[in-house]
Amino acid sequence: MGIWIDPPGLERPTEARRETVVALRAYIPWLEREGLLEPLREKLPPATAALLARPPLPTAWIDSARMYEIYDALAALRGDESLSEMALDATRSSLGKTLRPILGMYMKLSGATPASLLGQMPGITSLFIKGVAFHWTAQGESAGELWIAYAGPTPVSVFHVWSGMLRFAFDLCQTRGQLAFEVAPDRSAARYRASWAGARAATDAPVSEATPGSEPG
Repeated sequence: MGIWIDPPGLERPTEARRETVVALRAYIPWLEREGLLEPLREKLPPATAALLARPPLPTAWIDSARMYEIYDALAALRGDESLSEMALDATRSSLGKTLRPILGMYMKLSGATPASLLGQMPGITSLFIKGVAFHWTAQGESAGELWIAYAGPTPVSVFHVWSGMLRFAFDLCQTRGQLAFEVAPDRSAARYRASWAGARAATDAPVSEATPGSEPG
């Protein structure tokens, strides 16, 4: 067992965390269908609740802290699984369509496998989110490990949202896959273990947080 350290090649971000309103707008239909939009707004600070009531144009940028407030409030209402569910639904119905030209380009260049997408997260997300870093390590032809890292502590709810978004790679590549993640002791990063059809080491371990001085999993 070793200590939790960043993999070689991972550079922590230095710019402020911000993101476009694309994801926020994509979440609203799911929240409405689940009857959660109004209960969620009641739990949010006024400025954040206003974003849900009247979201800006998709190209507008907002402080990521506003999104974190939404994620934490939703987790309090419905639990962590709701975050992954919402994110996957939004990616399937809206975000995936917006990103399809970019995703298609990477799949043409690298092959129609989840690795071709998970390995290109910086390029895929650069137009939509700032202040986050990614690092992919392939583990054979049908498995790998993706790190998502920030400059400092981050709500665990954020990593559940990423889990839902990442699962869209299995959909797009029309394969069965599994994804598990672990959160660093300081909550500044998480590592996701992905595997898909054909991988020997496919696991679907429960999400856990690493304890200081140990390496999770």
